[in-house]
Parts: sequence; structure tokens; C-alpha cells
Amino acid sequence: MGKGHMPPTGNSTMGLHGPVYDRCLNIDETYCLQFDDAGLFTYFPLGFFNPDLPMGYFTKNDPKGNGPFTPLMLGQITMFFLDSQTGKPYVEVLTISGDCPPSDDPCPDQ
Repeated sequence: MGKGHMPPTGNSTMGLHGPVYDRCLNIDETYCLQFDDAGLFTYFPLGFFNPDLPMGYFTKNDPKGNGPFTPLMLGQITMFFLDSQTGKPYVEVLTISGDCPPSDDPCPDQ
């Protein structure tokens, strides 16, 4: 099980408009989102998870991100989060692969 945090945490590289965070998820792991701050979340492309990840405005610790969301294919998803507390935008690239290290950040109730 892999958990994504919004705003993202961990390693980042500098992109055109700020840091870009990278996360890797194994195709055989389920995924969930934890909203550590309130904000607007969206991503593209659609169709990588069953069900699709939710989009919109989320409150801190909003349960709509709990999932579980099951990866359907290998590839990359670009996620965007606008933190309503700080006004700071975040970008995270999630790579769904078969050779990621196992996640050590479990999803709730999984």
C-alpha cells in the first residue's frame, strides 16, 4: 500500500515554477491520498486507477482520499496541489512501476 501526501513530502528536483516531487508506486500496491493541509487537488491523465482518484477541494484529513485506489497500468501521473493555507502550489510525479521499493507508509484501514 502506498500513501501520497498532499502537500507532497520527500525528495524533489527544481522545476520551472518550483520543486517537483517524485514518488514511485508498485503496480501491485493499492494507493491512498492523505491531505495534510486543505487545498485544491487535480491530476492528469485519468484512467490509471480504479476508481479514479478524487479531484477538487479537500479539507485537512479529508477521508475522500483514503481509497483504496488500485493501479490499472504502468506509467506516470502528474499531480497538482494548491495549499489553501500557504497559497503555495505543489507538483508531484507518480510513477507506477513494477520495481519500486515497497512503501513503508500504510493507508488507513488497509
